[in-house]
Amino acid sequence: MSIDIPWLPPLLDIRVSHISKIESYLECIFIREFVNKDLCYLDFPVIINKPGDPNYANKLFKHLITRDNYQYEGRGLDIERAKRLLWCPAVIANSNDPNILNFDYQEHNGIIRTYLYLKPYTLDYLAILQKNEKSHEAIIISAYYIDVEYKRRSYLEKSKKAINKPRPLN
Repeated sequence: MSIDIPWLPPLLDIRVSHISKIESYLECIFIREFVNKDLCYLDFPVIINKPGDPNYANKLFKHLITRDNYQYEGRGLDIERAKRLLWCPAVIANSNDPNILNFDYQEHNGIIRTYLYLKPYTLDYLAILQKNEKSHEAIIISAYYIDVEYKRRSYLEKSKKAINKPRPLN
């Protein structure tokens, strides 16, 4: 895959043959890039620990590298998500880049979430944040590689119903 976005890190080199060491390797990257760095979405500092949930950072880490595995009734390592772990902070930090479809959408439960969709149909990476206007902070809800068409269509439909009108992509 040729990536022509200078700020986007390369995919992590993750091989199935190293499966036993992958999680600790990824956890070190998560701590270095998410926990120990100051990350901002626009002028909102991004927090990793959710108030009232001291285990949120660990849950977020697991969520960023795993996906639902209905065969085993739980979540399992998703190599494609794991390879893109470094993309999440890069997409957040560069959310105004013309390669990112950036929009706010009000969910059915009334919560407004921010969607940062990197190059639909080519790179297909999505980061989802939730801003807290009172504390002027944002928290990462999820981020992942989109590899199924119905999900792609669903997020593009959400962008059409956005609270703010997203600017056209490059």
